[in-house]
Amino acid sequence: MSKYALTPSSKGKRSIKKSENKDEKIKLTSLYVNLVFNLPLEKSFTYKVSKEHSNITVGQRVLAPFNNQDIMGYVIKVHEDKPSFKCKLIKEIYDDIPIFDEKIIQLANWLSEFYLCSLGEALAVCVPKEIKEKSYNFEKVETEALLTLNEEQKLVVDSITNVIKDSKFISYLISGITGSGKTEVYKYLACEVVSRGKQALILVPEIALTPQTIRRFQSSFGKKIAVLHSKLNSKEKLYNWRLIQKGEVDIILGARSAIFAPMNKLGIIIIDEEHETTYKSGDTPRYHTRQVAYKICQMQNIPLVMGSATPSIESYYYAQHGRIKLFHLANRHSSFKDQIITLVDMRVEKSNSFISETLFKKISERLINKEQVIIFLNRRGYSPLLICHDCGHTVKCINCDISLTYHQGKKLMRCHYCDYSQTAFTICPNCESKNISFIGYGTERIDDVLKEMFISANIARMDLDTTRRKGSHEKILSDFQSGKIDILIGTQMIAKGLHFPNVTLVGIPLADLSMNLPDFRASERTFSLITQVSGRSGRGDIQGEVVIQTYIPNNYVIQSAKNQDYNLFYQHEIEDRKKLLYPPFSRFIKLLIRGKSEETVISKINDLSITLKGSMDKETEILGPAPSPLSKLNNNYRWQMILKSKKIANLQKLAKIARESFKNENRLYLEIDVDPISMM
Repeated sequence: MSKYALTPSSKGKRSIKKSENKDEKIKLTSLYVNLVFNLPLEKSFTYKVSKEHSNITVGQRVLAPFNNQDIMGYVIKVHEDKPSFKCKLIKEIYDDIPIFDEKIIQLANWLSEFYLCSLGEALAVCVPKEIKEKSYNFEKVETEALLTLNEEQKLVVDSITNVIKDSKFISYLISGITGSGKTEVYKYLACEVVSRGKQALILVPEIALTPQTIRRFQSSFGKKIAVLHSKLNSKEKLYNWRLIQKGEVDIILGARSAIFAPMNKLGIIIIDEEHETTYKSGDTPRYHTRQVAYKICQMQNIPLVMGSATPSIESYYYAQHGRIKLFHLANRHSSFKDQIITLVDMRVEKSNSFISETLFKKISERLINKEQVIIFLNRRGYSPLLICHDCGHTVKCINCDISLTYHQGKKLMRCHYCDYSQTAFTICPNCESKNISFIGYGTERIDDVLKEMFISANIARMDLDTTRRKGSHEKILSDFQSGKIDILIGTQMIAKGLHFPNVTLVGIPLADLSMNLPDFRASERTFSLITQVSGRSGRGDIQGEVVIQTYIPNNYVIQSAKNQDYNLFYQHEIEDRKKLLYPPFSRFIKLLIRGKSEETVISKINDLSITLKGSMDKETEILGPAPSPLSKLNNNYRWQMILKSKKIANLQKLAKIARESFKNENRLYLEIDVDPISMM
């Protein structure tokens, strides 16, 4: 087996160098390895290898002593160069065969450079954490022929197939309305890739979509499929990782982290619902799956296919300007009829309930006709606020600067960020008044209201609270598919990608819930969610309906969603962003400092701001410093700055200066977020 070493290139960047002499034997008495760890440390560390571990090679994970504890390290170099200092011995080799290869090291190097993290942190996100495997079995699904494509679909498939044949890198965006058959296009493209002896990677944004996507692909490809997502336990992930690495599967399905699967004969990457924010990691490195996929496809000369009914503003802008090849699927499947969409102005609605009279009547009609209903509300819990009407007192988290959400099932007020909870009060702790009540509503309260309205209906709820147990996603969706559930209430996990032909009504009780968040992407998210969840209705033989309840019916976001008019929304949004020089007309890097002492955090970010302003060029702007919209989480105070420029390299230069200034900071932590998707 050849050895790979990380060596500095002439530009100071890491590169891969293959040993010139493959047959060179390394003396057992003088064998050393360079390790990196999942720590914010830029350098590697040298360890000595004992005789019993003489078969060690690059790409293995080992147990090694570090700072008075034993932790997992990643072997990036094996050599005979004896250092001038005394080395510790590695204690154990976890992998019989390497868990990562040259391609993953190259990708980790790019992650480290682009997202400004250490190589060890980048490798940690690229490889599994478990060291023991456990098999993962799928239910048996009968295979069936692919559906016949319409002319729009065929044009897309034929164009991309030619690129697959020529092994070229081209990125595509399929902008297809809900129900236009994007999944069938994906299946044809995957079939083409598999027929050429290669593997296809299909990414979905939500774990909730995975079971149905698995079944749809299994119906065409049988069981030669591996799955990677966070609901698998770590042993199952490692088992599937090894199946992929050995080339024993043709199709890899998964959520965000599946982008790092060890595909040695990859032929295409397909990203469904490419606009989704769940493709962005919230932990170091804060990578975006779309950017990583672009890099992988570029490195391996294969096509990247992205699809969405509501493409991200950036992707659509780049497609409009030729950087991404654009296809439109403008027609729904032949059996799907156009939906009837009704706006309900809640300012004049006379109903005392969260469910308008219009929505109530339409739900009643569907239940009589034995049809199914989806109710969408992107807020879990019973009520987001418990307030005293005499003194205005509300209950806030003791660790975070946010109100606690009431959960009726456990009679607890709970923080959705740190999971702190306390018993709900019945007497105001501030003024001892009993004049208190719950304000607003979440999925749990909607559940209670609907069960009171429709006593004989089978109603289920799908949110984070009801899907914590393994297999809970599959169970709820299976029951809904089989007709055991009449009304399904859920958050964004039910808003896209799901296909239930008997759903003929979608209700959205509070369509403008996310419109007023302090984030320039709030309008985009609102439009996307309304449009996507509306598309779950009318996917069978019966015409679907959508009821949108709103307090701002004339807003362009609501009107665009009602008319299913992406272009109208895009034109409004792109003009606003152009005026403000927001993405895609600029790039951002968010620098967020958090710590236990607010005074220390403020002092440090002010000092850092002065330092960076002294180092920036005329094309760069610094917004802030200012408190984060979520100014305190988990007993950490949070202040942030936004670096803004047309050139990402200018921002990365400043971010590196910021990172360097934190090398000796023990009480503070710096978060670096390249191309952030949220300002929160």
